[in-house]
Amino acid sequence: MVYLLQWQNFRRFYLYIMTDNYRNIITRHKRMLLSPELKSRYNLDENMIVSAGTLPDLDEAYSRKVHGFNSVTELYKWSSSAFYLQNIKTPMIFINARDDPIVPEPLLPIIREFVSSHDKAMYLELSHGGHLGFYEGGLVYANPVTWLDRALAALVGGLLMAHHKCEPAARDRCDHPDPEPDLDLLQPVIYTDPLDKPKLNA
Repeated sequence: MVYLLQWQNFRRFYLYIMTDNYRNIITRHKRMLLSPELKSRYNLDENMIVSAGTLPDLDEAYSRKVHGFNSVTELYKWSSSAFYLQNIKTPMIFINARDDPIVPEPLLPIIREFVSSHDKAMYLELSHGGHLGFYEGGLVYANPVTWLDRALAALVGGLLMAHHKCEPAARDRCDHPDPEPDLDLLQPVIYTDPLDKPKLNA
């Protein structure tokens, strides 16, 4: 939770916008979300909700109460993917940017460690991309097709090619006995961003 209150990568600015939008949704639908019955049932303080200055404040005043959590920490732990990674059985590709304002860089080792011990997972980590952004080009406006769009098309295309190569009709050309597209053909990978500056030797 401490990361939410840091300024790195304009995190506080993003969180302010998210808090404001969330608060506006609650007040816009006040008749349902802040009805007398709901306020009584969950012990909601409307003044605390409308005056919440940060997302943790708003989650303390509203979210964790209506969703039945004893604390904001408990709510955030429940909603964090870190505690569910070990349950993933489906082949998975993770993509993160180190300048993500919502998911700070100190949390990325969790994904790195998961991928390093799971042969059906792959991880792409870039220096730039923001939060679900990965925009490129354009002096005024970003290109409508993002790096993420192109990367996903290439990844899906590669997996489809691997799948069709291993179909029964083409089994003699398949290097892998399993007909499913399998990420262990690729091995766990941490992508090296070409925009990264090379490290200077000491």
